[in-house]
This record gives sequence, structure tokens and C-alpha cells, in this order.
Amino acid sequence: MRKLLVFISLVAASFTLKAQVLIYPVTSMEYIFSVSDVEANLDGGTANINTNMRFTAFFNIEQTWHFDFSDKFGLYTGLAFNNVGLIIDDYRYNDMVSIDYDKVKRRSYNMGLPLSFKFGNFSKNIYLFAGGEIELLFHYKEKYWLNDTKYKSKEWFSKKTERWAPSVFAGIQLPGGMFVKYKYYFNDFLNHDYVDPVYDFTSLKKSKIWYISVGWKFRTLRAKKIMEREYYHTAMK
Repeated sequence: MRKLLVFISLVAASFTLKAQVLIYPVTSMEYIFSVSDVEANLDGGTANINTNMRFTAFFNIEQTWHFDFSDKFGLYTGLAFNNVGLIIDDYRYNDMVSIDYDKVKRRSYNMGLPLSFKFGNFSKNIYLFAGGEIELLFHYKEKYWLNDTKYKSKEWFSKKTERWAPSVFAGIQLPGGMFVKYKYYFNDFLNHDYVDPVYDFTSLKKSKIWYISVGWKFRTLRAKKIMEREYYHTAMK
């Protein structure tokens, strides 16, 4: 964290010597379409495990501070919360040693620290962005179905997942606030060393996640002014 802040300060200082830096907050929300790549030891060899695309809208929110060194180049960093997970739907594979199921959904709420550079035309709100993020997996939830009955459980800082999730991302910001983003996680989602009387993840060889998202960004101060103006007009009626 300290090294990241020092790096941002040095970059900002170097550009400040040449031009005035425009700094402003931005809030973003996104819809995530995630795909997982899962492999496990099966029938004496490594097999691809069937998974389904996962869609989530809640809660994926990011609050960032943008540093525009010019109308063409800048960066942003801040704090993000994402809902990321995978869906295993394969009758051949069962990591619950005492329960026979076909489908299970697993997800984690993550808190992340993104750092992204951006290039484009900021006055027209169209630009490309790319960077990296480190996320802390802090709340785990799973759901599975047995005899047409749904079961679910939740855990804080679960040992069933990896604790940290580094990633890279890239995308395009479009006029009007809409953006499209691609993100790839380097670490596996599940902890392949985890085992207890019910679960056994040791047969897993891979549980990678990547996603494409569609979302909207808006300047926080601008939104606040609009809300205050609407409140004022409503109160005066």
C-alpha cells in the first residue's frame, strides 16, 4: 500500500511540474458476466469441469479519484467492492465428500484497490483505460441443490477461497458514462488445499475466473449537485 501511494505521488508530482492536474471523484457501478475455467483430477487424469456463466449486479461499486494531467492522459485509484464467483454444474465432479450434488454456486465479496492509467479525450469522456487491482476476499457464500431443495451457507474470511486476488483489467469509457471492461484474475478462486469432513478441494487443479462487465461512471460531485438541485426544487413546491 505504501509503495503504491509513493508511486502515485511521484507520477502526479512529475506531471504537476508541467501542467495543472485536475482531480475529481468518480463513482461507478457495473454488471458482471463472469466465466470460470475449472480443472480437477478425474478418472485418473486431469479433466475440464463444466461451469456456467455467472451474472451479478449486486453489489459491484467503485469509488475512485481521477488525476487528469492533461486532456489526453491521466490515472485513477480508489476503493472497489465486487461480487465474484463461479458455478460448477457437472455430475462427474463432487467436492462435497458426504453429499451428492450436481450444481453448486460459490461467490465472494471482494474489497479491491485499483490503479489504472487512461488515455483518450477526457473533455468528450471517451478514453481507454488499463491497470491492475489487488482484492481481499472477505465474505464467502455458497448454494447447492439436493433433492430439489436449496441449501446455502455464509462465512467471513473463509478458508475455502484464496485470501488475495491480484488481477489486470482493460476497457473503454464511452460518452454518456457507459463503459465496457475486461478483467482477468491471476490466482485461483478456491483454495485447493482445503479439506474438512464435508469438503475436499484437493482434487482441483485450476479454478480461474475472468469476466466482462458493462457499467456506468459519473462524477460524484456532479451527481451531488444534481440531487441537491432536485431536492431544492421539490422542497419549494
